[in-house]
Amino acid sequence: MSDDYLSAIEYTELFKYQGREAPAIVKVDGLYHMLSSACMGWDPNPCKLSSSKSLTEGWSDLKQIGDDIAFDTQAASILKVKGSEGMTYLYVGDRWMDPGLPESKTIVFPVSFKDGECTFEYKPKFEMNFKTGKWRESNSN
Repeated sequence: MSDDYLSAIEYTELFKYQGREAPAIVKVDGLYHMLSSACMGWDPNPCKLSSSKSLTEGWSDLKQIGDDIAFDTQAASILKVKGSEGMTYLYVGDRWMDPGLPESKTIVFPVSFKDGECTFEYKPKFEMNFKTGKWRESNSN
């Protein structure tokens, strides 16, 4: 950005002509991971993952993770929860139009990253220990 924040001095275009939106980027063990979706309006579509050692070049091909509608979400961010016993990454996704725009929801569940891959499995209930940084599945109502 320019000093007055009114213009870009340089930019990097990723995935040219692919119409991606809602990028959520996290760096894990020296590798950037980006989750994004296609530009489909309010219609759910797959979440895709790309990884790179650099923000400006070398991104891997987009690879679908999760189900065909990203568990009815669109990526908003990846939160890091660092505790005394480890790190957990929480996917934060927007669930649009559920059932209408004013009732849209935020969906959160744990994900993991390793060697350019992402374990992206919806967990409707889980318990997060923010002190230890560990999570576990929950069966409680």
